[in-house]
Amino acid sequence: MVDLSSTSFFEYDATTANPIFQTGVGADPFVRPVDNFGLPQELQPKLNDGRIAFYLIPSDEWEGNTNSRDEILDEIYKNRCIELFMQALRLEDNKRFGRLNPPENPVFTSERNRNFYPYPTSEHVNNPNTPNDPNI
Repeated sequence: MVDLSSTSFFEYDATTANPIFQTGVGADPFVRPVDNFGLPQELQPKLNDGRIAFYLIPSDEWEGNTNSRDEILDEIYKNRCIELFMQALRLEDNKRFGRLNPPENPVFTSERNRNFYPYPTSEHVNNPNTPNDPNI
C-alpha cells in the first residue's frame, strides 16, 4: 500500500544541521564514542567483552602524531587495509597512498608481493601469446 512514486528525504540547512555530520565531522575532529557504548551501569558489557577493545579506544590513548601528516596517512592506510580486507579495494589505496611498488625481494606475505598476478591456466592453454607468469 506504499506509494512507490513518492520520495522521502531529510533536508538539512544552516538552521537544522545534520546531526551525524555535526558529531562526526563538523565538531571536534577527534570525537570519540561514549565509554561503554553510552549504556547505564546495569547494561554495560562485561570487562572482558571483546567488542570493547574492538570498538572503543581508552580516552587516555591517541594513536599517531597529530602534527605529522605522514604518520596520519599511514594510520589511515593501515585502518583502511584492516576494515576493507578482502574487498578488492587494495590497489586503489596503493595508488592513492603511493605504495605501488613491491619490495625488491618480495615474499608471499609482503604488503605488495607483485604487480601482476599469474594468468589462469585456461588462458595459457587457449592463448599461446600470453606472457610468462610473474615471479612470486
